Amino acid sequence: MTASGRPGLVRAWASLRTRPSAALVAAIGLFLVGLMVGAAVTLGSALSTGFDRAQRAADAPDITARFDVIDREDAAARLSGLANVRSTSFRLVVRHVNMGARKDGTPEPRFGEAEINGLQADGSSQGLALVSGRALSGAPDEAVIERGLAEEWDLGPGDRIGMETQRGLWLGTIVGISVEPDIVAFPLASEPRMYVDYDEVRERFPSYGEGQPVNAAYLRLANPDRLAETLVQARTSSFGLTGTTFSTRSATRAIINEAGGLVVALLGAFAVIALFAAGTMLASTGHARVTRDLPTIGAFRTMGFTPFALAGSYAVEAAIAAVPAAGLGIIVGALLVAGPTDDLLRALNELGPASPIGLPHLAAFAVVLVVAAVAAGWPALSATRQPVVRSLGGASRSRPRRTMVAARPFILGARLVVRRPGRFLMSVLAVAAALATILLLLAVGRFLLSVQEEPAALGERYSLLVNDGPQSLDLIRATPGVAAAVIRYEARALDAFELQEPIRIVAFGPGRDRVFAGRPLLSGRRAVEPGDTEVGAGLAQSLGLDVGGRLIAQVEQGGELQLTVTGIVQELAQDGRVAYTDVASLRAARPDLPADIAVRARSGVSVATLRTALEGQGLTVTTNSGLAPSGAPFLTTIVALLRVVAVVNGLVCAALVLLALVVLARERSETIGVLRTSGGSRRDVWALLFGAGVVLVAAALVAAYVLERFVFGPTLSGMVERYGVLPLAPNGADVVVVGLAGVVVVALTSALAARRYVRQPVVRLLRPG
Repeated sequence: MTASGRPGLVRAWASLRTRPSAALVAAIGLFLVGLMVGAAVTLGSALSTGFDRAQRAADAPDITARFDVIDREDAAARLSGLANVRSTSFRLVVRHVNMGARKDGTPEPRFGEAEINGLQADGSSQGLALVSGRALSGAPDEAVIERGLAEEWDLGPGDRIGMETQRGLWLGTIVGISVEPDIVAFPLASEPRMYVDYDEVRERFPSYGEGQPVNAAYLRLANPDRLAETLVQARTSSFGLTGTTFSTRSATRAIINEAGGLVVALLGAFAVIALFAAGTMLASTGHARVTRDLPTIGAFRTMGFTPFALAGSYAVEAAIAAVPAAGLGIIVGALLVAGPTDDLLRALNELGPASPIGLPHLAAFAVVLVVAAVAAGWPALSATRQPVVRSLGGASRSRPRRTMVAARPFILGARLVVRRPGRFLMSVLAVAAALATILLLLAVGRFLLSVQEEPAALGERYSLLVNDGPQSLDLIRATPGVAAAVIRYEARALDAFELQEPIRIVAFGPGRDRVFAGRPLLSGRRAVEPGDTEVGAGLAQSLGLDVGGRLIAQVEQGGELQLTVTGIVQELAQDGRVAYTDVASLRAARPDLPADIAVRARSGVSVATLRTALEGQGLTVTTNSGLAPSGAPFLTTIVALLRVVAVVNGLVCAALVLLALVVLARERSETIGVLRTSGGSRRDVWALLFGAGVVLVAAALVAAYVLERFVFGPTLSGMVERYGVLPLAPNGADVVVVGLAGVVVVALTSALAARRYVRQPVVRLLRPG
């Protein structure tokens, strides 16, 4: 350690011990920063790694092939020539099987439909990640069920479950609970999955054929980097198989990422904006601290401290305070969102981390320490570069005359807060950033409430579909409450090759942008010319399509459709096997294709009200569930998680406003001393602080409106635009509520500060240290 380094460390420790109130204020600010960081890191790291974690635990296949039922030997022979395949397993999958279960102690059984997977009990993972119990052993009457079903129906190992087979009722004992990370979990998925020994399924569903019937193959590659080449060879080798579809890990990842994408997008925006508010507060606090310490800084300079050594001392002091405060904040933030994060991962059929605290949190902790040190050290470095004589003189002061102090303390406080423009602007910016974040959270809260009531607000702008053809367009547009109505065509098709890949083709008429924003582009560009198409990632993977390629499809009850792929988009519906094109191209392949009308409700008009109005005119109306699977249930999971994030950030920003006012009161301690020597009472002290605080909050509220309206709102909208149109402009009610809340906080803070300063000796106030 250098000669001036050790004294600098001693000064830092001494400052923390002798100024406990200042250290407490700094610690609270750092705790709040850590709280936001902990929540953001926990969510971000868990959601970004949950898919890979589940894939590894399940030893998930690199390629999944589904096809019409064929004998296992024939399927194996067709796929045996594939290079780069490490292992292949087969299943017999039976869908839409009636099932039921009754938990011991419950009055009524539960019923539903399930997908039954017949597995070979060979001791391998079979693409499942067991979370409870054990795998199938080959013994009769055993079943493994998916985690979503187990939690929804409150089932576990040892419980009984039944299914209606072609040879009567089958009762099995649940031996394990599993996750298969290739689709969202039940009840978001329409049918839960049950896993039963292959021989049991084959014997109880004889209509699937004699021998060893299978209709699904799971391929694990020796070199996953050669996936594209293997897919090309697989399409060739599968000649003769009918109804074949391929899916891959990357396609599944795209689907799952789209399902949880809103959370990640909003989380990222919240984190950036809220951390900006916190960073501004730290910088403002550091600037105020250094301004008060100018005489002390000048004294240390005369003792031989270099500018960098003294600035380093302030940085070390902040870092010491940040170790317990920020560390505790990160831990608390992580624990607050750990439960809702795990709920979302379960809904996506992913696995959470073993512990809510991990290496990402340690990295975030290190970043917070650096930020805290820089926020404290940089203003100190600027101050130490001033002439020593100027530093010894302290900050410029304009003491009020004693004859005017006690007369109008409220006005005096208002005047004092603006007489130091540099510090005033720093404080206004810090409070404005926090208030703007609160305004933003209120706007997002309204959006989340509308999403719960109207699932189509997430990802698609239109809420309703009218199935009465183009002739109803004028009537619909004239209906009160309709913001936009556009013709929409949808056709089913098959790819023109032997794979017979099912495709859904969608086209919107003129005005598409008013009802449909388009899926987020993964590569390429939007389809703007006749004959262009944007295809989902799942379809691109299955058919080996890329930007510039040709999609050739046979439209159901129509002709052949040839389209040029201009973009690949992230699509959730139908496993991503959707293509978007223009109306002329689609109708050329099928001129008699019926049309429906996509309808977007006007802002402030509920979907239920608009649907009633349209049905009252004799129209046939259906509700668009948006991109979220099962609509509202999935959105409820997302909203519950985002609500926790919003509450954490909202409380942090409110606390940052409070901290700014505390710093303001500390800065005015000398003026309070003059006020008291002039006969000022506790009420006068309160009025002085209240006047200063009201001016600060009023100026900050104006700046917050501008900041939210032109910076925060557009930034957040840009980050999540693909999920819907977010009405993020602050309204008058929000501004009034935030303003009144700010005045209340100022009043309470001023009362607490006045009580504290009245009890302190006047000499200490006149010579703050």
